[in-house]
Amino acid sequence: MKIGIIGAGHMGSVLGKSWAARGHQIMYGLRNVEKYQAILQETGAQHGTLEQAAAYGEAVLLAVGWPAMREVIPALGYVQGKILVDLSNRFQASPGDGPSAMEDIARMAPGAHVVKAFNTVSDDALANPDFGKARATTFVCGDDENAKRTVISLAWDAGLDAVDAGAMSSAAMLEGLAKLWLVLAGRYGRESSFTLLRR
Repeated sequence: MKIGIIGAGHMGSVLGKSWAARGHQIMYGLRNVEKYQAILQETGAQHGTLEQAAAYGEAVLLAVGWPAMREVIPALGYVQGKILVDLSNRFQASPGDGPSAMEDIARMAPGAHVVKAFNTVSDDALANPDFGKARATTFVCGDDENAKRTVISLAWDAGLDAVDAGAMSSAAMLEGLAKLWLVLAGRYGRESSFTLLRR
């Protein structure tokens, strides 16, 4: 499928490589193309403005941190009906913020199908999500079931175990889980990851 990736930092680069290797077509939305020539060449990805990448993608990965999101979302242009994949974590709320970054993104992009994923997995674990008997797990939540199924499929294509964590109302809990991961990463390293065992 066609995937627009907004930003080509650590997370956008690793996911772009994984998806390109699985045959997905990638367009990066970049403001500084020269800085990211290596990833463009490695993935064979196209590049354009933020708005062009958003228009290109059937799914659009918002691979930017929460502090940049209020500037980035309006720059995407018309995204009604688009799948927007939010991997951000908001660790400190401001007055007027909703319960989670995801819910604020949904407010900023009315009509888009916002799906939370990849926010509790580091780029180090994403680069090698196979832990032997288990894979790193990403928890996926959102209100649109079709959009969520698409993102779960993309997570599997990136080599992850993907778990449906319910509706958008779960987003605050997933962002809280990211806070716990930061504490654990300080003890066990950035390649540590959550996994859900089930039978």
